[in-house]
Amino acid sequence: MTTSDTPNTTSCLPGYINCYFKGNIEYANYETYIYDDHHKRIHYKEYLGEVKNYEEKLFYNKKYGFFNFTLAKGYVLRPDLSDNLDDEKIRLRYGDLWVYNETLRSTGLDIVTNNLIPEYKDTLNALLCFRLSLKDSAFCNAQTWYDRSFAKVIYPKAILSSGSISLFLKKLGDEYYYREFTSLYLPFITKNLNISDMIEFPVLIDSAGLPNSCKLEQTAASNHSGVINNEIRLIYVVDSESGLPIYFKPITGNIIDNST
Repeated sequence: MTTSDTPNTTSCLPGYINCYFKGNIEYANYETYIYDDHHKRIHYKEYLGEVKNYEEKLFYNKKYGFFNFTLAKGYVLRPDLSDNLDDEKIRLRYGDLWVYNETLRSTGLDIVTNNLIPEYKDTLNALLCFRLSLKDSAFCNAQTWYDRSFAKVIYPKAILSSGSISLFLKKLGDEYYYREFTSLYLPFITKNLNISDMIEFPVLIDSAGLPNSCKLEQTAASNHSGVINNEIRLIYVVDSESGLPIYFKPITGNIIDNST
């Protein structure tokens, strides 16, 4: 098997095609075992892409477009199916992403998301949308989601590979951007308030536990309602009328709610 720019056409391949699901989309790998120079057996995988029709062994990926793949013939490219890409665009996940984008625009919150790190605004907006759309999904699935969603149309410069997301989150966590976010976000929260309103600004304050096994200075043993965890606690201050967060701060996990 080869991963060069030209697909292989080996007459007979050892191994098998392994199909699996991510969300509602089926993907496939070609898998086999090979031996290195020291006769050590290695499990080899080659990504085939999205399964379009398993009976016909029809697949699609960005590198080759549409193609058939069988153990008998290897790759057989299908340029005759390239027109179907227009149909793929039509089926992009749309509704929830449109609502999210319009909410940002109509409320003016996009001033914050677009100006926090201007050169990465598409990445930030796309990640926020991914988290709102699939709150229980890991960030390693963001690229797959992005390729099948309207986000790739409204945020075309987003970079959502797993490694890129890790670097972006590290950058986003820098103290400078924490302060920059505060300077952009607080005017948005208070823009419709006058001085007398601010004096009686109704807020809710609570803290939530973040159980973890990280060796961080703030991780400590906590007893919350009889449940013992090693955790960090996160304090929230929220506008009681709009529900929007005003302030947050991580603290040591063994500090109880009354103290916060």
